Amino acid sequence: MFWSKVWQILVEECGASQDDMGFISRQGDFVEWRFIGALGFGGKVWKNRGQLYVNCYHENETPERLSMIKRANRRLADLITKNQDGRVKDGK
Repeated sequence: MFWSKVWQILVEECGASQDDMGFISRQGDFVEWRFIGALGFGGKVWKNRGQLYVNCYHENETPERLSMIKRANRRLADLITKNQDGRVKDGK
């Protein structure tokens, strides 16, 4: 349920497509997924220290993309706050 809400945010705010989602790396609590969408090849969501962040490559930034990122990050932060202890939980 939690991760489907995360995906919904990525689709609605950043134009994510199921065809583009890919796992990039994991080191400890840090996980990075590439979802591309309207943010270009560098469109990624990161899980780090119990939080989620959307970003894209600096060279792909435009005012429109930065606005998408800001809206997505705000909604992700709200979603995490509503989660039991305010941290991302694997599998929930």
